[in-house]
Amino acid sequence: MNDVVKSENKIISVVSVEPKNNYILQLSFSDGKKGIFDFSKELNFKPFLLLKNKNLFNTAHVDFGTVIWGKDEVDISAQYLYDHIIQS
Repeated sequence: MNDVVKSENKIISVVSVEPKNNYILQLSFSDGKKGIFDFSKELNFKPFLLLKNKNLFNTAHVDFGTVIWGKDEVDISAQYLYDHIIQS
């Protein structure tokens, strides 16, 4: 699964993710954009219901340019994250 974003004719991917308190993700993208994504707003939608378990949420890692939890149990589009982060 290679979830990349084309931004201004550049291919963008997630290069780092760090789960924080209160279901926040600290993200960095391949074009240098950095910011936070408040995942708490997504937790009531399938398939993200599983991520209410903070132990699972804290397994967030980058694989093939996007964020994945657990052993490929849940993932989210790099483009969605890119479009909805609050830049820092």
